Amino acid sequence: EFFGGSSADGGITQGNSFFQSENLTIGGGTAPQSADVGKAGEIFIVMRDKQADSDTFYYRDETGNFIRWNTNFNSLGAAYEISSLGSMESFSIYNGTILDGSYRFFLGYSLADGSGPLHFNGQAMQVNISPDTELTLDEDVSDSVEEDEWDYFQVSNATKVELSNLSGDVDLYVSNSTPPYIFRL
Repeated sequence: EFFGGSSADGGITQGNSFFQSENLTIGGGTAPQSADVGKAGEIFIVMRDKQADSDTFYYRDETGNFIRWNTNFNSLGAAYEISSLGSMESFSIYNGTILDGSYRFFLGYSLADGSGPLHFNGQAMQVNISPDTELTLDEDVSDSVEEDEWDYFQVSNATKVELSNLSGDVDLYVSNSTPPYIFRL
């Protein structure tokens, strides 16, 4: 079992959509299988950076850097080496700001001696980072997004937002603090 979350306010609230100027804390953890508790293990963190024109994988190394990864498991480096796996292991994935984009984090662990399989989360933890774009009042903006993608804009002192010339299934979410995200709706 794996878990994770991201926050821009020191963990008071969690989300998956942020602006690139926000200082993020992204953490994760695992509850190793009971047969693996007490054995030496390795924690793996893989980040998928999916942009409109590229799809790149990185792994987090022991120094906290994300290294481009060729998706060959023989070249996957561990983020943490644990001398004795506990029944619950929590760890840092990333702290700081991130450039705009859509990122997916995969978590995994294996026994350090290689005697067992690589256990990993099947569904990635997603973090969406939007540019710090502030709209000017009474100025038209034209934009498009792919299915299941989001786009964010900051508006100050506005009492009305109007959408026009829409195609497809479009939803508008408004928040007065952080960008809205699907789990908060």
